[in-house]
Amino acid sequence: MLLYKIKKYICHKFLKSQIYEKEILVLLDKNIRLLIIVVIAILGLYNEFSVTVASVLGAISILLLVTIMIGFSPIYMLFGY
Repeated sequence: MLLYKIKKYICHKFLKSQIYEKEILVLLDKNIRLLIIVVIAILGLYNEFSVTVASVLGAISILLLVTIMIGFSPIYMLFGY
């Protein structure tokens, strides 16, 4: 019985730490995507791109913003999150 309680406690702590690490990774990922959007927007304001490149980067920025808002990114599926 004591071994069962110890095993349960260890498993609970391990799973809790994995969940915490996942939350940190998701928060870091959201911040990186937001930083990319800001950089693209600033460069776009100063007309650093041609119209075609600006359109593509604008579409990418919108996609990144939508994934931040819904809290899910297709990249998570590739890494198994």
